[in-house]
Amino acid sequence: METQNTIPAAPKKYDVKYLVRLALLCALSIVMAFTPLGYLHIGIIEISFLCIPVIIGAAVLGPMASTILGLVFGLSSFVMCFGASPFGVILLQINPIYTFLTTVVTRTLMGLFAGWVFKLFHSIKKTRSLSFTITGLFAALLNTALFTFCVLWMFAGNATFQATYPLGKQVGTFIASFVGFNGLLEAVVCALFGFAVGRIVAAIDKRAAQKEEAKAEKAQAKAEKAATNAPPVNSSVPQADATGKAQYAPDTATNQQPPFPSPPDTQK
Repeated sequence: METQNTIPAAPKKYDVKYLVRLALLCALSIVMAFTPLGYLHIGIIEISFLCIPVIIGAAVLGPMASTILGLVFGLSSFVMCFGASPFGVILLQINPIYTFLTTVVTRTLMGLFAGWVFKLFHSIKKTRSLSFTITGLFAALLNTALFTFCVLWMFAGNATFQATYPLGKQVGTFIASFVGFNGLLEAVVCALFGFAVGRIVAAIDKRAAQKEEAKAEKAQAKAEKAATNAPPVNSSVPQADATGKAQYAPDTATNQQPPFPSPPDTQK
């Protein structure tokens, strides 16, 4: 039986299963944010892999879940600006509000757009198998692009930023560092992860389809067996009607009429 790579749509009502899956992905995002699993530090440059839970949420739970996961990603990034992230500490010292917009709002938008992108490409038959990889690539590139744009727009002209950050006076070098090295590495990792998730989901779907097919065949065989072993109906047996009188039905197998009682003898 040929199976298609499909994902169950997010439930219309957020049931317990949906909330449990979302909670697990949020927990995974938090664990990755505050452990070496989520970041690769190369000097002052930080390469984040926290787009991965967002990609999973977009594929399995839909745009709403990916938006919430993007918000969790952003909030954890903002919390790290209070000491865990050297670059974030610099931004926070310059302007906390701009830092919040750069870390939280951008990641929330990334999660929302990632969910929409997956939904769009997964609804097209020709791109359905590539929707996971496309979503991973898109989420990573959009995350880098939004973050870099906000940093250049809100902080690049600040004297403290230019004096503290080595690349502050060279915007081209800054873009090459973040978009070229940082962004491309994140994009490659997230695209490969999206591809792996797609293969896993396809295998799960195939196994589920096989189980459903076997279940349907078993039910059909059981119904056929019950129909074969059913006793024949004897139509010549009288059946009582609503008044309690015996009624006879013609015997279609022998083409004979059922016996009827003889009329009463009126002679004395």
